[in-house]
Amino acid sequence: MQHCQEEPVKNMMKPNRHKKKVVFICLASVVGVLIIVGAIVFTLIQQGKLANPWRSANAFANGVTVEGIDLGGKTMEQAKDALADAEKQKTSGYRFELKYQDQTFTVSDQDFKVTCNTDEVLQEAIKAKKAEKFSLSTTVDQSTLKTALENAVAPLNKEAKDAQAKSFNPSSGKVVCDAAQTGVEVQNDQVFQDVQKILDEGNKTGSVTLTVKTVDPQVTADDIQKNTVKLGTFSTVSTNNANGTFNMARALATANGTVIQGGGTFSFLNTVGACDEAAGYKPAGAIVDGKVVDSYGGGICQASTTIYGAALRSGCDITIRYNHTYASSYVPLGLDATVSWPSADLQFKNPTKYPMFIVSGSNGNTMFCTIYGYNDGTWDNIKVSSWQASKDEKGAVVANAQRTYYKNGAEVRTEQLPSSYYSNKEAASSGSAETNNDVENNTSQTQQPSVGTAGAVSQSSNNNAGPSSSDTVSSTKPPQGQSSSASKSSSVSQSSKVA
Repeated sequence: MQHCQEEPVKNMMKPNRHKKKVVFICLASVVGVLIIVGAIVFTLIQQGKLANPWRSANAFANGVTVEGIDLGGKTMEQAKDALADAEKQKTSGYRFELKYQDQTFTVSDQDFKVTCNTDEVLQEAIKAKKAEKFSLSTTVDQSTLKTALENAVAPLNKEAKDAQAKSFNPSSGKVVCDAAQTGVEVQNDQVFQDVQKILDEGNKTGSVTLTVKTVDPQVTADDIQKNTVKLGTFSTVSTNNANGTFNMARALATANGTVIQGGGTFSFLNTVGACDEAAGYKPAGAIVDGKVVDSYGGGICQASTTIYGAALRSGCDITIRYNHTYASSYVPLGLDATVSWPSADLQFKNPTKYPMFIVSGSNGNTMFCTIYGYNDGTWDNIKVSSWQASKDEKGAVVANAQRTYYKNGAEVRTEQLPSSYYSNKEAASSGSAETNNDVENNTSQTQQPSVGTAGAVSQSSNNNAGPSSSDTVSSTKPPQGQSSSASKSSSVSQSSKVA
């Protein structure tokens, strides 16, 4: 009985063991699969083929590369450090050779700005969830490149130079000049385009042949020679004493041969200099602080007035001119030009692009000045006139003046000249020492300088003589059509002597 009861128990235990074995095998299989899957997932994550759900948002995904450099797991700052060498390599190595004849000029990335889009690329790369390749690109700053190219070729540029007149011989009419020079100008825009083409083709280096343009001078020696004619002339007669006549002749001799380049300005004081004993001038009558004294250089105002008269008749632009305090005897009213070192000057401008030449001197007691230069043919004669515009109750006089341009006898235009104000005192030819014209008048201590411009004149051509009834007219009535009103003109404000 007992034997029969034990056998079923053993038989019942066998299925339970089998069942446990199956469960174990199943569990082991699941674990194995999970391990395998985990390993595969891990491998894929490591390879960047699968997004890492545990990756920090501040780090790059595995497998993300920039310029072949793996940034997986790196922060933004670490990535920038890792790319530093690659960025430097990208922005360097630029070199361009600019060739002209046997000369070569070089421009490199040290001379202009090259930037790399590293930050922009990293901002995109850090968003990648899996492996991805990125590349850097560079940009050459056009402004700094253009400047670098222009600076490099600047030594080639050479300005054209006009011929410069050195002297003039009125007897032969020959002008001696420094020859004109042809200029060279590099075509910078073309150079920039040629270099930009190299860059557009993806190259960092290359060479270009410079394109240059020759620049012709505006004025050649032949131009000057062909365009030098007699413009205007003016003369005065000295009734001064021997020393005064000597002084004015010396000043005119010093001014003789002066060249006023095109657009240049003549200054009597700068040309003649201080008319003192050291310069060889003699003492002659002058008024200093209202008293007649002998002073070195007395008489030179007749020289400046003579040059002024020639300038008026040559179409020059009068820029600075002072009249005497009292009217002078050697020139019509309103047409004098006093000077006094170092302040009161006579200045006028050459309004043409060609040089003017001053030929001045003396012949006995006659002082003369002739100006040669360019004549465009729009007029052939200039007549100068002056008149008393007003006289006040104290006898002070305002004088106006003008010059009229003519062509073939027909009036072309009229220009007003600087007006003049004279105090009520007899002219230098009247009374005591002044009766003998030994002195000229000192400038006023109270009136302001008269700085007048006689209007723009292109060129001039004239062969007038000195003051005459057909040229310089001085009267108490204005020319027809002119107003008798006038503002006060200037005399220099100082108390020093005026020749």
